[in-house]
Amino acid sequence: MKKDKSRFGHLRLPIFLIVLGLFGLVNMVLFFGQEFGRGTEKKELEELKAKLDHLKHEADNFESSIRSAEKSVKTAKTLVHQCKANIAGFESQAVDGSLPPEVYSQYALTVDNCKTQVRNSNNLVSSYNSLYDQYDQVIQAHNTLVPQTNELAKSLDTRYYFIPVPSLRRAH
Repeated sequence: MKKDKSRFGHLRLPIFLIVLGLFGLVNMVLFFGQEFGRGTEKKELEELKAKLDHLKHEADNFESSIRSAEKSVKTAKTLVHQCKANIAGFESQAVDGSLPPEVYSQYALTVDNCKTQVRNSNNLVSSYNSLYDQYDQVIQAHNTLVPQTNELAKSLDTRYYFIPVPSLRRAH
């Protein structure tokens, strides 16, 4: 066995352990410094996630309202088509462009009813379009925040990513 001739040979292990400890301490300080420094970024990410969740919830509510409005519009349009068919039935009874007097009063009531149905249908379509426009705004707001949120999540090494929400197709 060879004896160490260095004056400080007996201090090699303690010096190695001190250097290793200092290295570990520096790494811990750097790690915790980064984590504490990212507190505002984490808070911002949580706020963005909350906004996205809220907008998605709003979009879901609009989708439900839009589906209901679509059914109402479809029903109203069916009633308008029935009115038009009823008017056509009366007009088929015309002789030389005139209806018999006993049929005309019924025809006039049917025309007035049809006008009411058309106004109702137009109002429902207008409401539907307004709902759809609001829905589009919510989807656009959501999808505008998605890249920013994903970029921040990526910088924080978070595995939670948002994806853009596709917009509903507008019924014709």
